[in-house]
Amino acid sequence: MLAFTGNMLMAQVDMYDITTHENVNVKKNINQNIHVGGAIYENKTVTTIDYGALAEANANMQRLQFERQQYEDEKQRRMALEMAANPLKAYDYGYNLTMIVEKKVAVICGFKRVSYTYRIPNKDFFYEAGDGILENISANGIKTEIIIYAPIYNIYNQKIIEKPDISFIKEDTINNVGPSGEPVYVYKKALVKSMVFGCTGYKMTMIWEDDYQYCITDNYQSHMYDVNGISFFVKVRTYCSKEDADFEQLEGRRYYLRPLIEKIISTAKIEDGYKVCKTKTLPNSDKTK
Repeated sequence: MLAFTGNMLMAQVDMYDITTHENVNVKKNINQNIHVGGAIYENKTVTTIDYGALAEANANMQRLQFERQQYEDEKQRRMALEMAANPLKAYDYGYNLTMIVEKKVAVICGFKRVSYTYRIPNKDFFYEAGDGILENISANGIKTEIIIYAPIYNIYNQKIIEKPDISFIKEDTINNVGPSGEPVYVYKKALVKSMVFGCTGYKMTMIWEDDYQYCITDNYQSHMYDVNGISFFVKVRTYCSKEDADFEQLEGRRYYLRPLIEKIISTAKIEDGYKVCKTKTLPNSDKTK
């Protein structure tokens, strides 16, 4: 067990995204100059992607990457090659980690005490980069981050909106929706249902770029209707420097790792024995909503 002490709260969750389980034609031709933070984007094109071929290419690249490594014995080598062919094997060869949220952080999240458990996949695929953060780096420099946030209790008993509203994000134009609210060029957004912490929720996706990188952001959220309600959030970022890879390679990496990532997200859980704080009244409000 580990203590959760990081500043991983969801006071504001940037819920953007795209995602389907089939090939998606996101052929977008921008025949205008777009200025973002000093850069000029001309005639950008995101083409239809052959996911099957890219997944196979990623499996081969991963296999070659593993073959270059040194292993303690033949068993470890065999496991690595199995994972390269099928990333879900990294889940099987991983272990469960329980995060005990530090008391002062738990209170901010609306709990007197709370802990949650998720699967750490085999270290050859994802390594721990901080509290609730898993990271993978491909041989061609594509980074994949999974950020698992502490559960949030609805302490003000506000109405829970199940389906996120992403209408404010506009495709094929600049939006102020970057990681820090900065302007980025958004190609595509989407909203689909997904399992998050064992509850039916949503995955919101955004394909975007800024001056330096290409990125696909997948935000997952769901709610458990106990007491006033408990919310779960997970963010997945797949990104690369423009010098290292392109959108097609980015999508291929995302597609290759998605079964593993979504199994980690769907099987995460809040542990029994949590205790919520007393319902509060919203600031500047006469009564609890």
